[in-house]
Amino acid sequence: MCRLTYNKIRKTFSTRQFINPDHWNSKQQFVKPDEPDSEYINNQLSSIKTKIFNASS
Repeated sequence: MCRLTYNKIRKTFSTRQFINPDHWNSKQQFVKPDEPDSEYINNQLSSIKTKIFNASS
């Protein structure tokens, strides 16, 4: 899940990425290498993050 807050309005949406919570680094917001598809998932999440930042510019 991704949660965004803009102008005090919060929106939540699914990233369609499923991760074992034990393999998630919440402070740095990425999947730890313990997860089998960690590189792929991190690339997908990075792509989503880039699209969000570009849309807000």
